[in-house]
Amino acid sequence: MHACRVGSVGFEGLFGLLRELSYAQTIVDFMRNEAIGLIRARRKTPRYSFVIPLYNEEAVLPLLVERIQDLLARLDGESEVIFVDRRA
Repeated sequence: MHACRVGSVGFEGLFGLLRELSYAQTIVDFMRNEAIGLIRARRKTPRYSFVIPLYNEEAVLPLLVERIQDLLARLDGESEVIFVDRRA
């Protein structure tokens, strides 16, 4: 991080410093966007999404999970299952 006073550096020096900082931020932004792109490219988008609301389902949850696993094994694509706690 650069710290300076306008009087000691002058306006041209200040503008040069601002250009350098802007260039550094551009590089950081580019690297961040590239990393996000790589993560998204590696992640497979599910073909099937299931959202299952749960409320007081503790007793039958193991059976539900077993049945969902059987279903997912028969599907012809990537899938995801999202359990939503209805108490929230």
